[in-house]
Amino acid sequence: KRILASSYLNELINFKSLQGKPSVQSLKLFLSKISENIYAFKLLNISNESDFILYYLAVQRLDPHSREQFEIENQKTEFPSFDKLSEFVRGRCLVLELSDNAPSSHHSSALGDFSSKKNKSSNHKSSLFSSQSTGTQSKRTDVKASKAFKPNQVSKPQSCPVCGQSHKLLDCLKFTKATASERFEWLRSWSGCRNCLSSSHVTKDCSSKWHCRFCDLRHHSLLHLDSPSKPSTMKTDVQSSKETTSKNTSHALSSINANHQVLLGTAIAHIKDARGYSQCVRIVIDSGSQSSFMTQRFLNKLGLQVSRCSRKISGIGGTMLEGARGKVTCTLTSTDRAEVMLTTEAIVVNKITTDLPMVSLPENTWKHYSQFTLADPMFWKSGPVDFLLGSDLFADTITGSPITIKEDWPKLFPTVFGHVVLGRFLGDSDSSTTSPSLLCSSFVPDLQNELHRFWELEEVILKKPIINPEDEKCEKHFQENHHRNENGRYVVRLPFKGERPILGDTYPTAKKRLQNLETKLMKHSSLKSQYCDFMKEYVDLGHMAVTSSSSNYIIPHHSVTKEDRSQIKLRVVFDASSSTSNGSLNDHLLTGPKLQTDIKDILLGFRTHSIVFVCDVVKMYRNILLDTQDRAYQHILWRFDPENCVQKYELHTLTYGMSCSPFLALRVIRQLKEDEGADFPQAASVMCRDMYVDDLVTGASSLDEALTLQTQVIGLMKRGGFTLSKWASNHPDLLKAVSDNSSSQPINMDDSESGIKILGLVWKPENDCFSYKINPVSITYSKRAILSTIAKLYDPLGFISPVIVKAKIILQELWKANVGWDDDIPNQIKTDWQEFILQLPSLSNLNITRFVCQTPAFTYQLVGFCDASAKAYSATIYMRTISGKNTSMILISKTKLAPVKTISIPRLELCGALLLSRLFVSLRSFVTSLNDKGIIQQPPQFFTDSSVVLGWLNTPSFKLKTFVANRVTEILEKTPVSSWHHVRSEENPSDCSSRGILPQQLFHHPLWWEGPSWLVKSMEEWPQSDALSTVLPEIKQDT
Repeated sequence: KRILASSYLNELINFKSLQGKPSVQSLKLFLSKISENIYAFKLLNISNESDFILYYLAVQRLDPHSREQFEIENQKTEFPSFDKLSEFVRGRCLVLELSDNAPSSHHSSALGDFSSKKNKSSNHKSSLFSSQSTGTQSKRTDVKASKAFKPNQVSKPQSCPVCGQSHKLLDCLKFTKATASERFEWLRSWSGCRNCLSSSHVTKDCSSKWHCRFCDLRHHSLLHLDSPSKPSTMKTDVQSSKETTSKNTSHALSSINANHQVLLGTAIAHIKDARGYSQCVRIVIDSGSQSSFMTQRFLNKLGLQVSRCSRKISGIGGTMLEGARGKVTCTLTSTDRAEVMLTTEAIVVNKITTDLPMVSLPENTWKHYSQFTLADPMFWKSGPVDFLLGSDLFADTITGSPITIKEDWPKLFPTVFGHVVLGRFLGDSDSSTTSPSLLCSSFVPDLQNELHRFWELEEVILKKPIINPEDEKCEKHFQENHHRNENGRYVVRLPFKGERPILGDTYPTAKKRLQNLETKLMKHSSLKSQYCDFMKEYVDLGHMAVTSSSSNYIIPHHSVTKEDRSQIKLRVVFDASSSTSNGSLNDHLLTGPKLQTDIKDILLGFRTHSIVFVCDVVKMYRNILLDTQDRAYQHILWRFDPENCVQKYELHTLTYGMSCSPFLALRVIRQLKEDEGADFPQAASVMCRDMYVDDLVTGASSLDEALTLQTQVIGLMKRGGFTLSKWASNHPDLLKAVSDNSSSQPINMDDSESGIKILGLVWKPENDCFSYKINPVSITYSKRAILSTIAKLYDPLGFISPVIVKAKIILQELWKANVGWDDDIPNQIKTDWQEFILQLPSLSNLNITRFVCQTPAFTYQLVGFCDASAKAYSATIYMRTISGKNTSMILISKTKLAPVKTISIPRLELCGALLLSRLFVSLRSFVTSLNDKGIIQQPPQFFTDSSVVLGWLNTPSFKLKTFVANRVTEILEKTPVSSWHHVRSEENPSDCSSRGILPQQLFHHPLWWEGPSWLVKSMEEWPQSDALSTVLPEIKQDT
């Protein structure tokens, strides 16, 4: 009964106080716990309940040895009283006084060196005198020896472990006269304390606050060695002896070993997401952090609201850590104790640490911990960490004192989550010595830093491709593991980074995600119908089938919708980034090298063909089969009716959402070109050059060539099991050629007046022009809304860059004014933004000529202009065609905002010239394609309205200061100095893109669309004004 009574009282005392605002659930929990235990306590019919409660509270504060002795003496007492406990404590005090005042020979001359310090301050006392009275009876080192005493009894003399006589070890002359090495040999198999040299307890139970006065380790000063080799040897010997001896090894000896590893404490907890569901998270406990942290990846899973975080984060040595994404309020709960609720504000960062632990514990070690209720049952297995629990919650988690399993093993710390395994342990000497660092700084910039890129100096830097060993490995894997089936379709394998991974159980997550999806679809009948149709088509085409085989990974899935031509279109996306205890599937896959052609190059090539057509590959990914060996990694859960049982399906084809899928799809197209291209030479030449993902954007110089190319493209793709659809062309004969094929789905030119979206632009085949589709937007006056609107203006060739730079200048003004993301903006900026937004939809009425060449033969020339203002700098290149009728049309443009820090106008003009030279070099593939067609190119020409820049370009760079010299050198490496000329500001088309103009002003701006009027004339008629500045800044002084 006493055990039950103690248990009920313990539940009452340890009940966690309710935190935060009261709720029905928390109050019900309070009544349940408190009432249940009080009622059960009263049923025991204790004669004097109040006296037993006082006894229980008092005995909890007694030291373990005294409490054990009290229990031995009161085994037959059902409910001891507080008076009986008090009587026992008074008797025990008498016993300790008698034992401490027993005769002793501590003043032996052999130990005079130590005893001479007896009267000094306590900071210099040796642990040799730990058995002397200090006035605090509860801290004596030989407390364990008192277990053998009854009241009014005298202690028995101890037997010396060195000479065998009846005296204490410290009184042995043989021991004190010996060397430290000899003392270690004599105590090799001794089971006493090596800190105070008492035989009544082991080192780990020693309560003495003293230690070695020479090295601060937990051993006696008489055992101190100058060389660590001996203690290390003794440690090995002690470990090889029986278990009881091993437990008595001192902390001093274990500290000397050089092969220690450190295990950081981890736990599994629950955090409620935005929908109220509990999400499992692995946390690392760090009392050295003032705040708690959460990874961005886990925040995305929770969907909680993030607020702005102005707090600065510093690490070891005061190093500032960048990359805080904000802060989020969250509540942690224990996995098995619902009443435990810890609420805090966690700072969101990209990454907290590497996978923990970095060094795995041996199996024969971690198995000894399995008998306890562990906070992290898989603490020994390396895995990701998504939450750092800092000192803001640390004190609320610890519930007891640490438990030692064995010397040199991690300790167990009782917490609200269970027992946390934490501490150092002996690892292999070959183990990695890298220490895991918490809060790894991220290279992913936050929104504020990303915004700053708008006004960094220059851009269009052509870098040499960096060879990634993982990309080479992925390419080799494809070459060695792909094959074709009997129908010619390609079969690929998943390119894993290492061995085939063993991932954690994803069934619960996938099932919960499916239930959430069903709840969403029940509210939108049209979306549900499209989703079910999508899945039914997947089954009907044989792209997935029900399976009963075991799963290596179950992929959750969800819908993505977009509005197209007033219709809501749905696509199912498979989430291979869903985490398990061993990472996600994407974490273990190689992504492969970039095979995608740049959008800019495809669009520029598209402008060189007189007859063009576009089409896309039908279900490109799903026409590539996945090898049966890897399909266990592509299982999903689905049911067409929530009333039915959930079924498991296996996907047979390449799947959206896997990080390797884009590489594998494009690599298959390249392999098809290599395997079958000889039979279709025209198609093979454009298949990779003019293809972006599954969209083909190409053409030819004549109708006959275009028809031949179209036929070959269809034939080549058919060899690989692919079909083409959504054909569009500027010539009706190309559409007639595919109109009989019902799967081709040609687009009627008469119905395409609104345009066809291709690679970020709108193409109108009827008049063969480019345009933009910009819908009216509501006016919201905040920095966040302005940035969101600017981000939606996609302009791959820079046709509307004067308009976009106008918006960016407004955004930079907000930056300079230090306006918050959602703060009210100044009235003048409100006026400017309102005028801009009201005119923005008018850009949908633009008609930009697509075809920049001429037929028949012609000569072309690229002419570039650059300019700068205090707000921005820009570069624009025009294509000038020379034939019977000369033409000039804008080809490409690029703008950059000026830095916030003031830079002189001449320097900004020079940055504009550098931007122009880099933009010109980026047109290499465009120039090469024209030259391959036999089109003659005249030398390019470049213009600036800055005489200072021209003067710098004609000055030896060694005479210029560093900023100018570096940029002049690069410009002249890319362009000859003889090609640079002066142009009047009124005739410089880049002037409007360096200052910004409103959308409606762009409509009637022939200087921007065609360049200065003299471009269509012969070069002899061009104005000559190559005036160089006579006084140049940034010139080094003669020394």
